[in-house]
Amino acid sequence: MIKAIIFDKDGTLLDAGIAWDEPSIRLTDQLLAESQLSEEDSQKIRQHAGIINGRVCPNTLFSAGSLREQADFFASVLKLDAGRLEERIEHHFLQAIRENPQVLQVIPGVREALDALSKKYVLAMVTNDHRSLTELCLEVTGLKDYFEFVGCADEFGEKPQPRALEALQEDTGILLKQMVYVGDSTVDMVYGGHTAASIGYAPNRHQADHLKQATCIFSDFNKLPALIQALDSKDKS
Repeated sequence: MIKAIIFDKDGTLLDAGIAWDEPSIRLTDQLLAESQLSEEDSQKIRQHAGIINGRVCPNTLFSAGSLREQADFFASVLKLDAGRLEERIEHHFLQAIRENPQVLQVIPGVREALDALSKKYVLAMVTNDHRSLTELCLEVTGLKDYFEFVGCADEFGEKPQPRALEALQEDTGILLKQMVYVGDSTVDMVYGGHTAASIGYAPNRHQADHLKQATCIFSDFNKLPALIQALDSKDKS
């Protein structure tokens, strides 16, 4: 029996490209401009971070990694202090959203799906973002009140570590096998493996390529409540 549905944030509930492409590229350009690396080496770093043809690609460091993972990567290749760099990256993204809150776009159908699901299930969120950035995103978009629990990487570690799920289990008494996880990346599907099901969101066929470990995949949030109901019914049978 499903009792809790846990969601990823960026790329699942919020349009990651609109919100994060520009500040991610700007931050990378700033860091590389301060380095002594050649253009060839700089381009390799951009690609490793997931920046290709002026876009942040799905399932890459900037789209799926935590701020700590981003800081560790850039600190290693640019010989910088990872702790200070993590603080700089956090401040950079917070400032970007505060200056342009309109870039935080909720994916179509999300609010309606959350409204429907919240009547029957405990809703939670686990993200690889820091608490400060997550809280700002939830406040700006008006999604905060939907979630009874929000787990962030700076408190519980990065996915796929299950500590946030274990904390949710402690808080609610809901077992991991009574939870499902909804996300859009490879790491999300691995993370969902701690629960009864990994549910992949892929609005197009290209993004579905990253979800090979998914229990099931959907492309339209208007269909998510029925999908959850079908999984729940199957679990009961």
